[in-house]
Amino acid sequence: EQQDHRWRIEHAQVVLPDYFERAAAMGYISSVQSSHAVGDSKWAEDRLGAERIRRAYAWKSIVEAGAPLILNSDLPGEPWTPMETLYFAVSRKNLEGYPPGGWYTEQALSVAEGLHAMTLAGAHSAFQEERIGSLAPGKKVDFVILDQNPMEVLPDAIKTINVKEVWINGKQVVAK
Repeated sequence: EQQDHRWRIEHAQVVLPDYFERAAAMGYISSVQSSHAVGDSKWAEDRLGAERIRRAYAWKSIVEAGAPLILNSDLPGEPWTPMETLYFAVSRKNLEGYPPGGWYTEQALSVAEGLHAMTLAGAHSAFQEERIGSLAPGKKVDFVILDQNPMEVLPDAIKTINVKEVWINGKQVVAK
């Protein structure tokens, strides 16, 4: 019987050229923090060089290779709200909008990819996909109601989305 280990590579930020294909083939879960890319953008290329930077903070390359990707905050070292985490992943900009066009935007995730990496993929990485990570019968019902739909706003607006309600285990615990 084969065991399901679900190996994770934490901070899968600066990787070898064959990382994407190897991670996909082995099913390694790449755990990344979207805030690191925008936080490091002012100095990373100087330290890594023009060639290595192309496969650094390369979330889209991970997804396109078919490797599992989870997106998290790295609390408390970086900004950590879920909307900020999604904003960084989709826009590749910091909270002040730098750089104006985004940093290596070919590696930006779509909103759907970012939400998946923050929810169901994260639950799967923790062996909890049968209990949490999506709204489905039989699962623990934790969710938020937002004042805007992140799938329908421009990437720059994601960071301004507010939580209106918080529900934990099917009970409303916060209402604004």
